[in-house]
Amino acid sequence: MERISNIIIVGTAHVSADSIDEVRSVISKERPGAVAVELDEKRYKSLVEGKDWRKEPIADLLRSDRLYIALANALMLAFQRMVGQRVGSRPGEEMLAAIEAAKEVDAEVVLVDRDITKTLRRALDEMSVREKYGILKELLSPDDEVLQTEVDELLETYKDANVISELVDQLRELSPGAHRVLLAERDAYMARRIQAAAKDRSVVAVVGAAHANGIATHLRTEEEIPEVEIVERRHWGRMFLYALPFMFVAVFLLAMLKGVAIGPELGRWVLINGALSALCTLLVRGSIPAIVIAFLAAPITSLSPFLAAGWFAGLTEAWWRRLTVEDLEDLTKIEDMDDLMANSAFRVLLVGAAANIGSTIGTFVSIPAVLTPILTKLG
Repeated sequence: MERISNIIIVGTAHVSADSIDEVRSVISKERPGAVAVELDEKRYKSLVEGKDWRKEPIADLLRSDRLYIALANALMLAFQRMVGQRVGSRPGEEMLAAIEAAKEVDAEVVLVDRDITKTLRRALDEMSVREKYGILKELLSPDDEVLQTEVDELLETYKDANVISELVDQLRELSPGAHRVLLAERDAYMARRIQAAAKDRSVVAVVGAAHANGIATHLRTEEEIPEVEIVERRHWGRMFLYALPFMFVAVFLLAMLKGVAIGPELGRWVLINGALSALCTLLVRGSIPAIVIAFLAAPITSLSPFLAAGWFAGLTEAWWRRLTVEDLEDLTKIEDMDDLMANSAFRVLLVGAAANIGSTIGTFVSIPAVLTPILTKLG
């Protein structure tokens, strides 16, 4: 806990029973005018009202612009749930305790965190393919004994400033972009929101321990706090991915109009794109129907920025697994990574993502194998 003028910052572990007791004690003792919590509107509704992305139609979650966000959400939820099982609390319970304690002392609840969807999208955009693969590999195939030991040690020392600093440094080393989005940007964003809430009243801010020091640093040097709205940079890579299908279609049409034979190239396009999408679906243990659909859909969907092979493969996987609302709700009951991999909803999302990744790789491989030979004939 740290006091800065009329602001008290309480750093918590998101799955710690001790944090819940501390939050209630501080708010009850200080009786602040406002309680700031590390939540955005979506997570607040998920905690308080039980509304979240798991209630949305699976077809909507499989759309390419939301699929990876849903996967990241599922992985985060599963990991927090797993750790929470070991300490006897559920993820976000200390935030619920803060909200309830605020009501008891008639304090306003202020949501100070940035929109989780925007944060996760930016973090994924900032990470390289290698970083994403490394993190996904660790999450999906951890050494259970090592993981349990690391979790136990972390929970015993989560409030130690040196431990938190080491964890932050590790994230910075692993992925500077993810560190900037998940920690640095959010520290500044929340500090400014807390500062605004404390203009004419006392505030108790309940935030994760990893954010406490960064927020405190910003509040001590108010003039250095960035603007609340952080403008997102243009992602030229994403724009290129949208433009690439139009380029292929244009070249194909031009060749046909000029009477250039491109049968072999079209055959390679279908084989390369379909095979890589099917292969990636197979690697995540997708069903046979989903693998077949990925192969058939990828060569077609790759020519449109508005369609994705993962949408069709994912829906096929959902049909094959007879996906139900209960499967989506069971994501809140995950206790370990084996449970996560056995959950049909998560597997559907994984199949959708894999089919998309394979199709994207196939498109890039097709540039020298398909596009270049056609351009040579046209030239």
